[in-house]
Amino acid sequence: MMDDIQYAQKINEVMQRLSDTSKDVEAIDNSKEMTPERIKRNNLGYMMGVNHYKKCRSELSKIEPPGSVRQEHADFIEAVQMFISGTELMYRGVCLCSFTVNQELIKEGTILEQQGKLHVVWLADAIALKLTK
Repeated sequence: MMDDIQYAQKINEVMQRLSDTSKDVEAIDNSKEMTPERIKRNNLGYMMGVNHYKKCRSELSKIEPPGSVRQEHADFIEAVQMFISGTELMYRGVCLCSFTVNQELIKEGTILEQQGKLHVVWLADAIALKLTK
């Protein structure tokens, strides 16, 4: 089991990677003229986002958190799953088969990813508060 400081540092590292990936996903623009090349690029961007989020979830699942934040850690992993699920919806919204964009799936995925972001920020704050008591 990690001590409180090591755990806090690891959560901070994961939070930074989640934030960086989220910025990359948010930067994908589906409102411009959607050429086949742009659709391929956006599809790849979403796929890369999903993979980065999955790496973060995997890393978190391998950590044995301090006992005082065990539930918050489990909730944090669930919140990261929201990032994954939302970005997977966006990925499915950019169809390479027909070179179309389903704006409804993009919107739905964006909302889910944003909810995940709010949850991880709240949980990271809750974890930090418990670890500093």
